[in-house]
Amino acid sequence: MKHLKRIFESSEDDKKYIEECFLDVSENPNFEVDDLIEVELTEKVDYPLSVYKIHIEFGKSISLPNPVNSNLYIGMVKTDLDFLKMKNEKVSEILDDIEVAINRVEERFPNSECQIYANRRDEIDVVIIIKK
Repeated sequence: MKHLKRIFESSEDDKKYIEECFLDVSENPNFEVDDLIEVELTEKVDYPLSVYKIHIEFGKSISLPNPVNSNLYIGMVKTDLDFLKMKNEKVSEILDDIEVAINRVEERFPNSECQIYANRRDEIDVVIIIKK
């Protein structure tokens, strides 16, 4: 039982550390960031690992408005240059914060792998795989 307790505590400590690494990302008021979750792998591996995911969405302050009769993913939406500049600055800031967080995770867990997924709806998933 003590062995299982140590494994569970180790996993919780890992999760807390990763949450601390992503604190600047999760506290950014321009983005909606879900809590870090531990996810299960669908494929079998021969070694123990933990997989965590953090989901990030653009907040309303930096998203283009979606007019009633327009498809945002295909059509064009009227905006101005100042808004686009501001949006790019905010996106650049969050990407820098994500990069710093990933570097901190990789320093502590050299056998880790970080994967980034994005879609056209301005959502980003960061998946952290820690090999034990």
